[in-house]
Amino acid sequence: MAEETKNRAWYEQNGWPELLNKSELVLYTGLNKSTLDKYFLSREDAPVFKIDRGILVDREAWQAFMSAVMLGKRYAGHKDVIYEEM
Repeated sequence: MAEETKNRAWYEQNGWPELLNKSELVLYTGLNKSTLDKYFLSREDAPVFKIDRGILVDREAWQAFMSAVMLGKRYAGHKDVIYEEM
């Protein structure tokens, strides 16, 4: 627990990365892994990039996702992103 507090303090002082891995997400949210998995990461609308070694989560997308969850809504992604054909 002391190591987590030390790591969290370091991020609070130096800034959080834009993309969080699962360990960083645990620190960022203050939730344990099983709670994250059961109630948030298992949702179909969770803003998660699945990679070979785990997951990555965009920090701003996570904040928007959690706002939607707390309001009882479904997260539909950032509305300001425009995709163009290549």
